[in-house]
Amino acid sequence: MQLSGEFRQTLERGMDRLSWGAEAIAKTIPPVQEGKYLNLNFSNGTYVVEEERGYWAGYLAGKLWMMYDYYGWESFGQAAALVTRWCAPIMKEANVNTGFVTQYAPTIGYELTGEEWLKEMALEGCEAFAKTYNPALGIFMMWPPTEPKPENYGPFGRNFADWETFIDESSCGSPLWWARRFRPEYGDMMVSHQEGMSTLGVIQPNGRSHHMLGLDPATKKPLGFHTMQGYDNTTHWTRSQGWAMNSSIFAYEATGDEQFLEVAIRVSDYYLNDMIKDGGPVPFYDVLDPRIPNVPRDTCSVALAANCMIRLIEEKPELEAKYGSYIEEGLTELFDNHVTPAGTLLHGSWGNIRGLTESVMPYGGLYLTEAVYRLLKPGNDIWGTRPA
Repeated sequence: MQLSGEFRQTLERGMDRLSWGAEAIAKTIPPVQEGKYLNLNFSNGTYVVEEERGYWAGYLAGKLWMMYDYYGWESFGQAAALVTRWCAPIMKEANVNTGFVTQYAPTIGYELTGEEWLKEMALEGCEAFAKTYNPALGIFMMWPPTEPKPENYGPFGRNFADWETFIDESSCGSPLWWARRFRPEYGDMMVSHQEGMSTLGVIQPNGRSHHMLGLDPATKKPLGFHTMQGYDNTTHWTRSQGWAMNSSIFAYEATGDEQFLEVAIRVSDYYLNDMIKDGGPVPFYDVLDPRIPNVPRDTCSVALAANCMIRLIEEKPELEAKYGSYIEEGLTELFDNHVTPAGTLLHGSWGNIRGLTESVMPYGGLYLTEAVYRLLKPGNDIWGTRPA
């Protein structure tokens, strides 16, 4: 993507702000403690040690790995490795979040360093995540299909079925694109799942993405779409569209299959045309919530969507005419009005799942860093998900 002088300056200064905060946080990370987790404080963006299981350290690791590659400072590499070691217990869990952590902690670390322990850790995480695959349906699910619905899913959302999948899942599975070089069947699983998101209607023909889909284990047929983060099952949780964008461009990068490029463009166009409605680049957390404008916006969606559009332009430079202005406007808006001097992205939203509050989102900080990294180091692939 062609960068104007002013926009490049915004990005370079923004990356410096992101690095200041990352460096400060890195200095607070203690050695790994057995039975404890490194968790994000959603109020201020710092990390704390807790007994409660948390999956958020993976996003910090990914941010630090990118800083390590961008600046070349060993201190960032050492901090990224330490945070990645904090993620080790998560690699054993057959959980959708395990996929996210695997992608951004050991997988990127291995691509940058080639260290064997990171490869082994990443493969362990991929093996655990792969247990959520349902061969009868050809898709990944929120929990392994051979296990009962976890009790902790009960309090959240609406209409949970005994089998559930959701649009986030394809993004959670992204490290399997990397791991297919060692286990080719992982690539087949990912292709099947991504195609299933369209054939099952999670991604609609017009580009709109639903959040969640319940299925009947007896008939293996869909029961209906719903959400645990939007206003209700008839509205449109904004970040679900971002996850559809992310998973579709991952699939195209990994396979070169034009069907995935077509879907990636379709869902990105829907985001631009139907979700950015009031003249500003930061959408409401749910664009159909009847209480608008008295609801939170979601900066996390801007970072995620802009990053996906950057990747589309990397693949098809002619798409800059369509997406370039939003990328510049969106990232400039974040740095001007939503990022602290030390690089913490504010004003993200969990949606209705945690009430109408704004938070520091783990995803937002990661994808903002990734978007800036990609624009300032174009063509530098540290994800390892493309064909060998």
